[in-house]
Amino acid sequence: MYIVTEGVTELIYFKTLSLKYACEDVNVQQGRSSDPLRLAYEAIARRKEIVADQQVCIVLDEEIASKDRTRYRRLQKALRLCRKHNIHTAISQPCFEGWLTSHLVPMKDYRINQTSEYFGKILTKKLKCPYRKNNYNADSFMGEVAISNALISPVGRMGLSRLVTCLLSCANTNRWDSLIAQSVNCLGSSKLLVEAD
Repeated sequence: MYIVTEGVTELIYFKTLSLKYACEDVNVQQGRSSDPLRLAYEAIARRKEIVADQQVCIVLDEEIASKDRTRYRRLQKALRLCRKHNIHTAISQPCFEGWLTSHLVPMKDYRINQTSEYFGKILTKKLKCPYRKNNYNADSFMGEVAISNALISPVGRMGLSRLVTCLLSCANTNRWDSLIAQSVNCLGSSKLLVEAD
């Protein structure tokens, strides 16, 4: 699997997850741009270079698109392009810090207009140290309970939960089997991204 992230925050999380759980054949790279359309084109180019059965996914924030109509249109165009070229998308809604927060605080409800700053304050409180967006200890989010909380949170419903479930299914261990089965039931979908989209 090849994952292109919009920013460093997402890169740190997915690299840590794939390393910690020895997810096989996973390559995580930060995209050359945070623009959704450019990320889509980068993923399409990568798709042409890799083995046919390897999955490609881009990880995006919706928060930034909701602030700017042009960016929102570019996000919509990027999503259409990704579907056309069999690129999977994982969108954090409203932001990736919301996804991180869902690991530490079970979230049944959240508002779309909450920002990364809002969730950053919660993360600082829960982690008992200042949360820094591009320089944080992702190990704090890698425990089984934390990941289980996140997989069933509403923040991950736009592909993040499916992506994490898919990565854990590639892990070099069977300790996640029950968690994967539980999250698949919660999501009402298959654990594989190909089958989920």
